[in-house]
Amino acid sequence: MDIIIPEKFVYETKLDIHIAYINYGDHLGNDSFVVLLHEARIRFLNSLGYTERNLGGCGLIVKDLCIHYKKQVFHGDCLTVKIGINTLSKASVELVYVGQNREGQNVFEATTTIVFFDYEQKKIMKTPSFFNELLIK
Repeated sequence: MDIIIPEKFVYETKLDIHIAYINYGDHLGNDSFVVLLHEARIRFLNSLGYTERNLGGCGLIVKDLCIHYKKQVFHGDCLTVKIGINTLSKASVELVYVGQNREGQNVFEATTTIVFFDYEQKKIMKTPSFFNELLIK
């Protein structure tokens, strides 16, 4: 799967690489990338005043995830993670993540497709309007 990098990003954060993320190869384990993406997404939503369980009346479900590993990441590294929006549909959005090391090199590129969901009614919901507003900015 190709990852299309958007021209602009809507959010940026820094994430430290802790020893718990390191595997037997002495670099960041593939499972830890999922943790980093989750942390970046939570920070992004919090910066907008939302949580994963409350996005203006609905929650979210991660439908799919794709990660392209570009360079090794080690304990003590600090990554800049940028988030952009690619695809926006009636009930989902594709977020794009680019992780860069201190030298500005891309160490990973990733996407998550999230579907909006009402956990009480157990049904898929319409994409919250603030995602459209982020694309316009």
